[in-house]
Amino acid sequence: MSEATADRAIRAGLGALAGLGLWAVGERWDDTLTPAILFLTMLALVFSSTFLLLFERGHFRPAVLGALGIALPVALLTAWASLRYNTPIGLVRSGYPLVAAFLMAALPVPFLIAARRPDGDWRHYPTLFTVSWALVLKSLASMIFVGIVLAVLALGGELLRLVDIRLLEQLMREDIAVLLINGAAFGIGLAMLEELVDLQVPRLVLRLLRLLLPVTAVLVVLFLLGLPFRGLSALFGGRSTAAVLMAIAIGAIGLISVAAAEDDGEAVKGRTLGLSARALAALLPVVAVLAGWAIWLRVAEYGWTPDRIAAATGAVIVAGYGVFYGWMALRGGDWLAGIRQANVGMALALVAIAALWLSPLLDTGGISVKSQVARFDPGKDKLEDLPVYELLNEWGPGGPVALDGLIAALPEAEAKRLGDAVATAGQDRYDLRRILTREARGQEFAELSAKAIIRPEGASLPAWLSAEQSQWTLGEWGRACAREVRPGLAGCAFVLADFLPSLPGDEVMVFLNAEGPSVGSSELKYSVEGWDPSRGGFRVSYEPTSSRPDLPVETVFEVITDGTFRTGPVTAQSLFIGESEFAPLP
Repeated sequence: MSEATADRAIRAGLGALAGLGLWAVGERWDDTLTPAILFLTMLALVFSSTFLLLFERGHFRPAVLGALGIALPVALLTAWASLRYNTPIGLVRSGYPLVAAFLMAALPVPFLIAARRPDGDWRHYPTLFTVSWALVLKSLASMIFVGIVLAVLALGGELLRLVDIRLLEQLMREDIAVLLINGAAFGIGLAMLEELVDLQVPRLVLRLLRLLLPVTAVLVVLFLLGLPFRGLSALFGGRSTAAVLMAIAIGAIGLISVAAAEDDGEAVKGRTLGLSARALAALLPVVAVLAGWAIWLRVAEYGWTPDRIAAATGAVIVAGYGVFYGWMALRGGDWLAGIRQANVGMALALVAIAALWLSPLLDTGGISVKSQVARFDPGKDKLEDLPVYELLNEWGPGGPVALDGLIAALPEAEAKRLGDAVATAGQDRYDLRRILTREARGQEFAELSAKAIIRPEGASLPAWLSAEQSQWTLGEWGRACAREVRPGLAGCAFVLADFLPSLPGDEVMVFLNAEGPSVGSSELKYSVEGWDPSRGGFRVSYEPTSSRPDLPVETVFEVITDGTFRTGPVTAQSLFIGESEFAPLP
């Protein structure tokens, strides 16, 4: 057997082992998951994956030791982190620890490969840059090869089925077989690409990416110039502000790194691209600060949660890049060399932050529990705004304990309401929220009914109208009621009549003085709400079309208030085929 063939066989075996690890993950990562199983599956998956990337002819022992040196800490920390969740599967569902485990496993690989240099310089940036891009390129190409292999096997299975040979078809239905084939094909693809020694950094792709430098720099400059006119309060009013700023900052970091390349010989050339890269690096700290400020405003208003801790961690990382990049861009001299040094330092910092996420030093669930319970004010905050489900089921063993303490400290009525909701709903997120909001909806609906125009005179609104209505719809009705048509005439009206003869009892036609398309304008909005008692009972809603859409809003509400309207059948006929009705819209 030639060395090349042996190399391919070894990589195929390692890839198959990684596929087996993925299969074990799919089979055992469920509600029965234990820390021991999590440790073993993570150990197998990380070891086989990193060994596959580290393996090189003549470096078998360093590859084994390197893969083991990565896999053991990652698996141990991941299993340890699962103890901070209500159940180990909670760690998987959270997702953030798995992202940390991936970063902790992937980022050291280029450093271990660079350490094989004759001088042992594991921080040699040209090697790190070349190896990192080569691994990305070869992994993507191997994934494409895996897709081609699967397509050929699927087509082959269909071909053999034509002559009643179903062995391959049945084989491809087995998850373990598919994952073993995927892993082996991935390993063979890597082995074949490794033989192409000239396939290192995708120069063409990097040069194309550099063309985005001026565009990104101009966009950031325009954003910062427009900021004084927009104002910070308007900027931070949207939920996606931090996400957009973080995405721009991460994109800028990537483009600046591409501009720096592995050395001065391959670095960006030309005045336009060079100035764009430098300007982007100088402005990065400003974008990072704005992103961090946007996240802090959310935390100050709503408290800490694992999502916001993850966002804050990302903001700290971006700020670290911003400080280094901004300083290098402004200090002059060979600033791109400083960028390369900063990238090495930040990569190592990322590994440390990933390990911190998996360690007890950063207990995101515990931090979230303390924050949410501490900021809850029974006299001011609503129970339905408290993350009860997360406290019970997602943020660790301290959540239920903190919730019990909160129930004990609440007024008797509120404590009973929360305790009953927890006892009734248990593990059901949506049922829990529905129970908690039911009473709040009833109180809000009572206030709305007191303001609204209800006809016929003396009629009362049915209970089902509020019990099964969404909080958003009740809020819309309340805002319309407060938007008076004229002084003393409420902006909401409810007319009870048998609008839908196919349903028992009366339905409710809801008229709203809704906000119009332009500032300060109003428009009529209306719908029919009904109750269908079949299948346990459910609310039905229709939005009919008016035959007189040009009626002024004030006229509609005045007529309803006076009671001078009339009800009658729709002036249309339907086509029936058996019990099926084909009806035109009136």
